[in-house]
Amino acid sequence: SETAYFSVGCSESLEQQLGGHGELVYINSGSTEGIRDKQVLPIYAKERDFEDKTYFAEQIGLLKIIEARENGSIAFIISNSKKIKVGDTLNSF
Repeated sequence: SETAYFSVGCSESLEQQLGGHGELVYINSGSTEGIRDKQVLPIYAKERDFEDKTYFAEQIGLLKIIEARENGSIAFIISNSKKIKVGDTLNSF
């Protein structure tokens, strides 16, 4: 399946940071990609190591799907260790 990215925001303005615990978020993956209502998924931040030019993923939170639609889903953040940003992903690779 495709990598699922946070594509649009929450109740606050979109200044690249969506927020944290309790915020609603929208992802660009839905039932077509196997997302289901009430599913709990990890959130990863993709970071770049500029010294060796590689990327790595760090798990920074969890979200719970409220409504899985065909091509997108609504979820809320149930925990986070860092601010969730536009472009954070549900895949660790």
